[in-house]
Amino acid sequence: ISDLSSRFLNLPAEAVDGEIEWALGRLCDLLNIEMAALWQWSGRVPEVISPTHVYRVPEVPAAPEPMRQEQYPWARGEMLAGRVIVVGTLADLPPEAAVDRETCRQLGIRSVLCLPLAAGGRMVVGALGLNCLRTERSWPDLLVKRLQLVAQIFTSALARKRYEMSLQMSEARFAAGAEIADDDPSPVAGETASGRPAEAGPVARAVVAAGPAGADDDDQGTPRPAAAA
Repeated sequence: ISDLSSRFLNLPAEAVDGEIEWALGRLCDLLNIEMAALWQWSGRVPEVISPTHVYRVPEVPAAPEPMRQEQYPWARGEMLAGRVIVVGTLADLPPEAAVDRETCRQLGIRSVLCLPLAAGGRMVVGALGLNCLRTERSWPDLLVKRLQLVAQIFTSALARKRYEMSLQMSEARFAAGAEIADDDPSPVAGETASGRPAEAGPVARAVVAAGPAGADDDDQGTPRPAAAA
């Protein structure tokens, strides 16, 4: 855990995704499991969660289709509520998780540990899922608590990434406004001296094309308030 923490310390925004993928692979090695996935809430479609980072050991074939929240309706609700999911065997799943159990069976998942990514203790930004495909395994309380620290490391890294990207976008918008003002110092913002609308320069056009501030490349990670447990 200390190794993971040091690697994410002061990590630039553009390096976060690659480091998370490396960390998921490292977790699989350390825990002797076959799949790890990081799920995040969509920043564009409300109440939609999807896997943004997935690692499978090389000898395990990829799933026939990407994982979707519809495959795990019960787990989705638990994620939204910010609750830890501990499944040593599929028989441990409650009756209301019948769809989730069938999905796991089809994908060959035999044991699951799902940890919420919660910012500030209440705002759920996603979840870390650890899956065993070859054999069932137990998840002792001490191990779960240590892995919750890993989830907190991911949460902090994602929060810092969103902040830095939002700051970069704000700076780019400020630069775009300065560019327009420099191109045409008319007393009315956005107009030329003749009163015609001013044409935005290349920086301004690039910013507009990039979309709203705070949106990252995969448009994931909007925090969701955790429901009462």
